[in-house]
Amino acid sequence: MATKSRLGDWEGDPLVGARHQGRLLTHVERKSLFTIISKLSRPMAQATHRATVHRLKPLGQHVHTITYDNGKEFAGHRTTAQCLHAHVFLALSCMGTWREREHQWSDPDFFPKGTDFSTIHPATAAKVERLLNRRSVNRSAFKRPMRSFTHWRNDVDVMHWIVESAERYQ
Repeated sequence: MATKSRLGDWEGDPLVGARHQGRLLTHVERKSLFTIISKLSRPMAQATHRATVHRLKPLGQHVHTITYDNGKEFAGHRTTAQCLHAHVFLALSCMGTWREREHQWSDPDFFPKGTDFSTIHPATAAKVERLLNRRSVNRSAFKRPMRSFTHWRNDVDVMHWIVESAERYQ
């Protein structure tokens, strides 16, 4: 995982809105920086589990690991791991530094600190997801995450499903 040599190692992170209003759940694939954003209906483990399985299950063999923090929203991590046939790890607090770096490249440009996520429509989250995945990223030789992920994955039908499901998922 640390070498980012394979596709399928994901990091999940909840984004909590201003005054704890609304939540988004992001999953970033560590090699390609491909990002999936889900708006959570409730700040509960069940909503986090449902959103994760809904968005990552179609990727099948390209979900090997997911690393989360120790937040209570990840209490259903064992069920998530079983549904996805993947390993789910809960990071220790000392590992927070590298975890945050994976997400920081994406969040501030679109969701500045203090954003109230309860007012974000799922279509807006889907639009941000598309923009993130289509912009060039310095870390991957200025390739776009969508193109990098599709290149390594070589399954365009699933990629179209991801984009469409982002628009439909609420």
